[in-house]
Amino acid sequence: MLTIILQQPATATFIVTKMYRFFVNDVPNPAHIEPLAVAFRKSHYDIADLAERLFSADWFYEPANVGARIKSPVELVAGLRRTLSLQVDNKQPLLGYQKALGQTLFMPPNVAGWPGGRNWIDSSSLLLRLQLPSILFKNADFAVRLKDDENDITPQTTGKERTVRPTAGAHLPLAPLQQLLGATAVEEQPRQLANFLLQAPVRPENLALVQQAASKAATPEERLRTTLISLLSLPEYQLS
Repeated sequence: MLTIILQQPATATFIVTKMYRFFVNDVPNPAHIEPLAVAFRKSHYDIADLAERLFSADWFYEPANVGARIKSPVELVAGLRRTLSLQVDNKQPLLGYQKALGQTLFMPPNVAGWPGGRNWIDSSSLLLRLQLPSILFKNADFAVRLKDDENDITPQTTGKERTVRPTAGAHLPLAPLQQLLGATAVEEQPRQLANFLLQAPVRPENLALVQQAASKAATPEERLRTTLISLLSLPEYQLS
């Protein structure tokens, strides 16, 4: 049966389309999909070969495909940690935030996995997404209610027991960012950090809000921290 399935051209197209939607854009481009699918079949379904062709294609780096995907909860939380070398005393709340945002690793809602894309954003998750940097870096008081899902192993858990509070104890090292900025003028630091942190171009009005918030800081360290939190709280940071 598997041999028969793999002999069908639609199989290669199906797999390539899933790869394309995960790594490139939620809206597949048939002009990109078809050549990849043909090469994928000729390689006898070599995933490494497909990945190399995908990531080395000229269109992979086109503006239309940069900052076009909404980050999954895991990408969002892990990205904050890895990009900024964030250290936490207690990792358990991070798992709670991921669940509150709709994703628990290794526990997808069904065999198809998470639908992704715009499904990551709803009225309850958007606020948490935008406030997550403040929760982590300022240890802000923001309790979140974990969502029920069909894989919930404790469906009778009370609302109080489903509440996750900001007890991660996050530590943000500023020295690497200060080194990155170097001798950059103070007024240009938000733009420089935006170029480093954001995949999508920051809108002028949002950059102005970041600069305004940073200008109220009393010390250089506070200014940098405020700038960083403001940038990470923008809608543009939700994209990859």
